[in-house]
Amino acid sequence: MSNLRSLLLKLEHWLRLPSSRSCSSIAVPSTLSHLSRSAKLSANLALEISPTPRSLYIHNKFLAKFKGGVVGASAGTLAFMFGAPDHLVPKILPVLALMGTKERLFHTGAPGSGLGAKLANNYLAGTITVGLCEAMNMGIKMGLDPKKLADIFSVSTSKNWISDFSNPVPGVIPTAAASNGYKGGFRLALAKKDIGLAVEAAKMVHCKMVIGPSILSIYEDVASHPEYRDMDITIIWQWLLAQEKN
Repeated sequence: MSNLRSLLLKLEHWLRLPSSRSCSSIAVPSTLSHLSRSAKLSANLALEISPTPRSLYIHNKFLAKFKGGVVGASAGTLAFMFGAPDHLVPKILPVLALMGTKERLFHTGAPGSGLGAKLANNYLAGTITVGLCEAMNMGIKMGLDPKKLADIFSVSTSKNWISDFSNPVPGVIPTAAASNGYKGGFRLALAKKDIGLAVEAAKMVHCKMVIGPSILSIYEDVASHPEYRDMDITIIWQWLLAQEKN
């Protein structure tokens, strides 16, 4: 957090903003109505999302959401989705580039619009994780080797980042959380929160969700088990196996 505060102070100086109060903690906007040109979220949802180390917010000037987790932070390859006035973009990009590569920096529109991108991404990633666990389980029960199955996914229409880099089956990806006791990565409890926010946001903008409530119910169930709550999101694999035994 100290490194983040240092970057915020530097950014505030470069943008010539009036004070440094927002750098003592991650500040929250009093109102945040823009998610996109055609969609709006209430300030309550914005307030719930924003005060985390995954948000950079300064004086109503811009809001950046970022993704990439521990791996991205360590490698300096975080992806940023940030909303800001067009004239500030050239000043913001060099600072965000200190933490993420240029091709992973996305100006999404007005301040707050990055929230929409972040919610949509995390909802999709959470949904893919559940589907991947089920697909791996089905293939293995049909006699397929899990590594071979993951290789097939990698070159097929089912290709996805989670299978390629964070496969939920232990041993498939040596560096994945699943191969290391499901430690590190993206915590299940945080995934449950994000998916809950995405489902709530969808209701606010009158977006029909067919599987959203079911996916949220799964995460709520998994997170209700203390032994899973603080593990990586792919711990859903172990929960799924446990469900079959009940």
